[in-house]
Amino acid sequence: MNWFKLASPLFGALRAVPFERSAHGLLGGICAGVSEKFGTNVWIVRAVAVAASFLPVVGIGLYAAAWALLPDRLGKIHAEEWLRDASTKA
Repeated sequence: MNWFKLASPLFGALRAVPFERSAHGLLGGICAGVSEKFGTNVWIVRAVAVAASFLPVVGIGLYAAAWALLPDRLGKIHAEEWLRDASTKA
């Protein structure tokens, strides 16, 4: 089964989401992207992300999911590339 073809509509929909990872981020660009979207100070968003990381699953899990699923400025989505690579190797 080609999971990449099945997931292609999902990745197209993710590109339409108004959030994207920023190239100006420290770790993955998630906090910088959120701060650019809302026009807030990036350090405030980072402080909230660090505080959320102490909550089970919510903080680190949500950050990891956002990193894997949100596109960067060029439209690159990490999860899409992983599925594409896996489908070509299978």
